[in-house]
Amino acid sequence: MEYQNNVRLLAKLMGITNPDSIPEEELGIERLVYRNEAGEAFIVDATPSNRGGRLFWQSVGAFQDRKTLEYVARSDYVNFGPGFKQTAADFFSDAWGDLSPVKRTLLYGIATYTSVEIWWKEGFFEE
Repeated sequence: MEYQNNVRLLAKLMGITNPDSIPEEELGIERLVYRNEAGEAFIVDATPSNRGGRLFWQSVGAFQDRKTLEYVARSDYVNFGPGFKQTAADFFSDAWGDLSPVKRTLLYGIATYTSVEIWWKEGFFEE
């Protein structure tokens, strides 16, 4: 599966100790809150089955300014700019075909909404 290969490659690039089975303690995301232009929310909590998707968002969120986290309740906002959904579709590749709001909540959020609020686990960025 191309998606699984993409997850392994990203995990290696991000220094995950076991790219074949991403350890929960190395993932910093506890919740994703997708929003549309009307402000309606779609919430995706962390589960064992969405580790690869959370790693994707962790890589996107890693470029945010960590200094602002204490002022923004441990969260980052990401607006989906032009081309972002295609980038996500390329990363999730063969998994992108199933955009079920029940089975593939994380992918459904990307495909259907216009922004996401990334909620980080408390203490994840502390050194």
